[in-house]
Amino acid sequence: MKISILKRGIILLASAFLAFGTTSCKWLDIQPADTMGENDLFSKGEGYRTALNGIYLKLSSTSLYGRELSYGMTEALAHTHEWNSAYKNNLDYKDVASYTYTTNGVKSIISGIWSTAYNAIANCNNILDKIGDEPAGKFKGGETERNLIQGEALAIRAFCHYLILVYFAPTPDLYKPDEEGKLPVALPYYDKFSKDIADYLEIPAFIDRIIADYIAAQELVAGYDLADNLNQYRLTTKYRFSGKTYSSAYPQTDDIFFAFRGYRMNYYAITALLARVYNYAGNHEEAARAARIVIDATSPGGKLFTFTSTEDAQADYKLSSDLIFGVSKSTLIDDYNRFRSTGTTLQLNAMYSMLVSSSTSDYRWSTLVKKNTAGNNVCARYTTPSMSGDLTTATQDIIPVIRLSEMYYILAEKAADDALWDRAADYIETVQVGRSAPENQLAGKIGNTETFRSELLNDVRLEFVEEGQIFLYCKKLNVAPNAWDTSDSFRETWWYFPMPENETIF
Repeated sequence: MKISILKRGIILLASAFLAFGTTSCKWLDIQPADTMGENDLFSKGEGYRTALNGIYLKLSSTSLYGRELSYGMTEALAHTHEWNSAYKNNLDYKDVASYTYTTNGVKSIISGIWSTAYNAIANCNNILDKIGDEPAGKFKGGETERNLIQGEALAIRAFCHYLILVYFAPTPDLYKPDEEGKLPVALPYYDKFSKDIADYLEIPAFIDRIIADYIAAQELVAGYDLADNLNQYRLTTKYRFSGKTYSSAYPQTDDIFFAFRGYRMNYYAITALLARVYNYAGNHEEAARAARIVIDATSPGGKLFTFTSTEDAQADYKLSSDLIFGVSKSTLIDDYNRFRSTGTTLQLNAMYSMLVSSSTSDYRWSTLVKKNTAGNNVCARYTTPSMSGDLTTATQDIIPVIRLSEMYYILAEKAADDALWDRAADYIETVQVGRSAPENQLAGKIGNTETFRSELLNDVRLEFVEEGQIFLYCKKLNVAPNAWDTSDSFRETWWYFPMPENETIF
């Protein structure tokens, strides 16, 4: 017996649309739709906006980036926190940190990730199945808006399938048949909104589908984001995370749907996420090519993505100057503080202080790490900044998803793949100097694969504290996260979760 997540998605879809209609978000104007059925929702072009907004909100739900894939479960996997003390009243996270995936509480977290991601995919597919037949005149922004919605839905579909890939399957390098010739897992890729069960694909084919969706999405959103100097300027830092106009020469759009592109699958977000997938698959050439597009992106105002200055970091803990894409959660600070006040202290691993012993000027430590009332180090990323600035209020709801530093890490991995160790060190140092650390910290330290991986992970641990990336880097590089805490061997099966029981083939 095989039970399809899409069947549950269909059951949940109508109620999901109702919920979407009653939730507002600053970057998309939502009209109340609490009495709408699906046909009513899509009777006008504005209904597609409502549906797309709801999918973005689903990405910020607790099961995904609202906690588990940012500061929650994935950081327990990475041993970012001193788990014996950080999770003193959270037995589920203690189990996660010990890679015990079979308790009821942990199974519930795992199932939540799986079902929420596939529900978002089902909603994307519902939009995609309908929008292709819609006339451009149905949309306020005409063909440009129709293409934008279609492209963003494709990109979210790819992104959610990527989440399934990295949490429910081994890396491509470890995806090998056992002694009986059986592969460890196959995953369903849903590209239609249907009651039919999708084919379960082997991992290489699954990755190819993600890449194909991202490439198609790129072309569709380029028609807006790259249309002219004005639209490209609206991708600059203050514009992409704010509805304000900062230059009379480049006014913000009057239609809020086209504003706040940093919260949306904009062209460079899709390109960066595509680079991430290529990198994960071991295609360093294509990953580097995509990463350079993001690094080199410009507008009439200069570089689109630059490392946040030391001064700005004091008022913008999300470091939005170099943030390419993040999701929005209006209750983020309250949710985070409430979570920490219930016996989940999120005290950082003591090993962190060793990473910055030579560089207290690195603001990833000097600004983004604070002492709690017990005198322990904790991350401040999801708290109110100590100073205020133009973007302080505008960025407090952001949960980071992908940023500029990852593009430089991808270039470093390409250089390391070519055994260009000095160049690999230079790319990591670009990030370090961008975070106000001293120059030449890696001079002569990288000379082989082992030292490269060690230095890359050291910087990744500082760069992505409570952003959900550290465990995935450990997994990709096949370096056990618990190397900080214990010499125990790390099992390959701990790199990925078992599929939820009602999703397996019996």
